[in-house]
Amino acid sequence: MVTSQQILPVLTEDDTRMDWKRARYRTTVRVKAGGASVDNELHDAPELEELVDQGQAAWAVEVRCPKTLYAHTHQRATSAFELSWSPSDVDGQLFLRPGLIATCDVSLSTTGLTDSIWEPPVLVPTGWWLAQGRTFKSQGLAESLLKFRRNADLQNGTMSVVPDTGSGNVQFIVSLAADLYDRRRTDRDIQIAGLVAAFSQLKQSLNPDELDNTVFEAVKHRLEDAKIPTWEDDNYDPALAATTIEPFTTTFDDDD
Repeated sequence: MVTSQQILPVLTEDDTRMDWKRARYRTTVRVKAGGASVDNELHDAPELEELVDQGQAAWAVEVRCPKTLYAHTHQRATSAFELSWSPSDVDGQLFLRPGLIATCDVSLSTTGLTDSIWEPPVLVPTGWWLAQGRTFKSQGLAESLLKFRRNADLQNGTMSVVPDTGSGNVQFIVSLAADLYDRRRTDRDIQIAGLVAAFSQLKQSLNPDELDNTVFEAVKHRLEDAKIPTWEDDNYDPALAATTIEPFTTTFDDDD
């Protein structure tokens, strides 16, 4: 990808730049278990559409996972497509940036560009973002399911977990004693203990309307891929399901 500070036209989804007179770009990204679906739309931008038709530009999605240092740019010739990644490559929060990139050095037609800014020739190098969408942020499954709250009434070392029925989203509130709350971001055992408690209530907390929730679809697919019984199975094991989504990291010595 081009990373220099040179100034070239970019069609942005948020319309913050004035490079194009009428062209508009919109995109939809839906993240699911192991991948995402992407749908791009160009309006009044025949110059860019021509580049795609000629193979001089391609639709792209840059996927980054800070926790695992995973970074990859997926390219497609069609504006709507599916992409996937290995579960071992991503863990926790994901950032996806869609757009249109030049696949070779091209001379961009200035017909649709703002006359007062751009004059021919406009030479665009390989890898330049011709159109760029907003960055989509996707939380990990555990972060999507749990909300942590401090509870001064709880004794040190204790927690309680109840379904959140008032937000409109299917989540669980993990109430933590003050000592646990202060360590919630760094102590993985606290996070997973809350997740195990949430999974133990999952079956009775769900109603038919919530089964279509994207987060629960992703959880179900992750468990099915791992061949772990879901809440629809009589052999459902909440602890196994929770630690399949977020495994414990053991640090015991061999003698322990």
